[in-house]
Amino acid sequence: MTIPVLQVTGFKESGKTTLLKRWTALGKANGWRVGVLKHHGHQSVPLQPEGVDSLELKKAGAVVSGVEGAGVFQFLADMEAPDLSTLLNIYQQLPLDVILIEGYKKAPHPKVLLLRSTDDKASLEDLDNIQTAFGPGEEVNHFQDTDKADAWFEQYMRSKL
Repeated sequence: MTIPVLQVTGFKESGKTTLLKRWTALGKANGWRVGVLKHHGHQSVPLQPEGVDSLELKKAGAVVSGVEGAGVFQFLADMEAPDLSTLLNIYQQLPLDVILIEGYKKAPHPKVLLLRSTDDKASLEDLDNIQTAFGPGEEVNHFQDTDKADAWFEQYMRSKL
């Protein structure tokens, strides 16, 4: 079975992480096992915890290093600019009910747009598979109305699960 995927996209400071935190907690409250994948679009390596064995093993030459304890698995891997489909294949192996993605605007998955202003909408109109948008303006839902955003997410996910 393929795990449903929903992307949250928008420009910097549009509220993507804030919304994903809300929806991750909401998913958990509904009993859904939520996986989240964030695109680190800053052209730098994401922060990694210093001094931990898995990082030390990676520094020693391991291409992949993982550590598991008390039911938590952490995974570090050097990958030559992995595409989203490669990363989703990894996530598809995990016991998840839904995968939420932050970023990857051009990917083909169902997406929610977060708009900082009505100008953002024109810049993002070329994206496909848009399910809804939250932000200012009459043509979109109002992200400030978190109850409405949450209700949309719950209804959307129930139709996919």
